[in-house]
Amino acid sequence: MEETQKDLVGARLDHVQEYLHKIFSKRVVVIDGAMGTSIQQALKQGVGQEVCDNKEFCRDNLDMMNITNPEVIQKIHTDFIEAGSDIICTNTFNSQKISQQKYGMEDKVFEMNFQGAKIAREVADELSAPDKWILVAGSIGPTTINLSLQAEDSDIKFEDIKQAYKEQIDGLVQGGCHVILFETIVDLKNFEAGYEAFKEYFTEHSLEKPPLFVSGTPIIDGK
Repeated sequence: MEETQKDLVGARLDHVQEYLHKIFSKRVVVIDGAMGTSIQQALKQGVGQEVCDNKEFCRDNLDMMNITNPEVIQKIHTDFIEAGSDIICTNTFNSQKISQQKYGMEDKVFEMNFQGAKIAREVADELSAPDKWILVAGSIGPTTINLSLQAEDSDIKFEDIKQAYKEQIDGLVQGGCHVILFETIVDLKNFEAGYEAFKEYFTEHSLEKPPLFVSGTPIIDGK
């Protein structure tokens, strides 16, 4: 695992924290825009449809585009960087088992994350400059479950969410992301599971923890 991280993430991983501190202290740092909206716009124009037998499936399970249409995702990342983004987010918002159950695509979770990070990293490396690195944030969404609102007899527990997040982190790290981003968090219990997964994953694999970003509007006591 150490060699995988070194090979895919590169020597710059050791300096990402330092670089982020430097640019945050000097200017506004720009993160890219809405990946899902960008994919939908591409699909409306017919891009990517030729390799998908089930058009409605492609329109709904957008993370599968990392596997079926990597060139579409690559172009979106490129467009965001050319528009001025410092950080691009992987197309992996729903790439964990909890969200993929409805599609029956749980067995594709690692590949979705690995390919999503790999695509973004290749674009970022190509368009980075010595004085302006383009960083890749591994996007992790809130899942389709709010643990705080779950009934006690629910089939999905805290440990299930944690393990789903840990598997997602594995694919993102091996694919080469610089940063882990828990995105659009609404349930603090879910984030607690995610943070536990984050800590455990890097401890278990004896890897240096990358920077951790969090965005969201948490609910408290169901509100």
